[in-house]
Amino acid sequence: YYAGDWYTHPDRPVAVLALPTSGPWLKLGEAADFAKTLKPNLAFSTHDAHLSKQGRALVDRMLPILIADPAVTYRRLDGSIEI
Repeated sequence: YYAGDWYTHPDRPVAVLALPTSGPWLKLGEAADFAKTLKPNLAFSTHDAHLSKQGRALVDRMLPILIADPAVTYRRLDGSIEI
């Protein structure tokens, strides 16, 4: 599921979530709350192209902590992931 710039609930189960993780309008806690609400099997980062390497690393460290749900796997897509 790709919600674009918004946290719009699709009113159906979501297996894979393209999760907005950066932007001038975004709070990382809200992104985590969105993932916790939808409970996808896999969430991956989108809208983070302007982040530095350190910024992406921070998102990757913090999101699993903020989501805190073992049923939701957060991964950064690097071209090697199998779904």
